Amino acid sequence: MESEPRTAYGAWEPEPDKSISHSDGFEKAMELALKDAGKWGPGSYGAVVECGARIDVKNPGSIGEYRIKLTEN
Repeated sequence: MESEPRTAYGAWEPEPDKSISHSDGFEKAMELALKDAGKWGPGSYGAVVECGARIDVKNPGSIGEYRIKLTEN
């Protein structure tokens, strides 16, 4: 029986009403996901990277939370 692939998560919320680039937001979420992947232990791993977001729809809309999920493959 194969075990489930390991996962790691990172999520980062910008300060309300503060404008940042989306690349900066996803970079901060990636840093947190890589820190969480530290629980996998030392080694080199292949991983699928999924980017997601919570969007706040208003005028204008914005991203309220940047999310990264790493799944070992």
